[in-house]
Amino acid sequence: MFTKKAIENWIKYALCFVAMLATPYLSKPIAKLFDWVGYGQVRPFFVHLFTVILWFLEIMIYLLVRRALRGHGNGQAVETVEMATEEPVENAELLASVDGTEATAQPTEKKRKKKKAKKQRTPTPLLPLWRVGVLTGIVVLCILVISPQIEWEVKPFYDFGEKLTGYELLEKIGVLARNCMMCLWIVFCLQAGDAIASSALQNQSEEKRKWLVPLIAGTMCVWFGLFDVLSTSNAYAWAYLFFYVMFTAVYYVTKKHNIKSALLILFIYVF
Repeated sequence: MFTKKAIENWIKYALCFVAMLATPYLSKPIAKLFDWVGYGQVRPFFVHLFTVILWFLEIMIYLLVRRALRGHGNGQAVETVEMATEEPVENAELLASVDGTEATAQPTEKKRKKKKAKKQRTPTPLLPLWRVGVLTGIVVLCILVISPQIEWEVKPFYDFGEKLTGYELLEKIGVLARNCMMCLWIVFCLQAGDAIASSALQNQSEEKRKWLVPLIAGTMCVWFGLFDVLSTSNAYAWAYLFFYVMFTAVYYVTKKHNIKSALLILFIYVF
């Protein structure tokens, strides 16, 4: 339960929370420095702008740290393989010297990297039609849940409203950009929740894992969403909490494909 890998996954989940909750508050004092623009009327836009900028930097750091951890693990595996093959290679060289022949040189690291680079990446297989149908149903259901609350208008147009001043338009654009970045944190949250659940249930049967892992990951995602709607004082809190349940469904129906999940979550979250 509390293995090194499990602790790393909990740290990733906690980082998603910290970034989502703390970053907007860090942006406020930075935005105050630009009150000379429009006599402070543009401050809400700058709050969202710097939230997006800080989130972008935090995501880059998050991905670099995750890659470093993954690379460290791969490095240990390579080292283990090399140690395991070191003795046979030495024995082969010894036998070759006895026979009077030259031993075949061990491939260098550079040659191994070139050979690895030549391998073609297998294209991502298309989702079966039934999965596409389920995803379409999820999107339609989310639209039907929110539409009565916004008087059956298209959500982006409803959010922007009518007769906006220039300052208000900037603020709405900032909110839209912020929501787009939030969708990436939702995917990271789902990744961490899935890894935590999989690690905790690794001793359970496959049948139990099939439904327990998504249930635990979904609960953790909804918990993340609860703090999201509370911190932003979302007027449609219950609808968005329902969306977070659907985000979990999207993640698993797409077979945990990050890009497909992010794009569909973005569509539901924004539209």
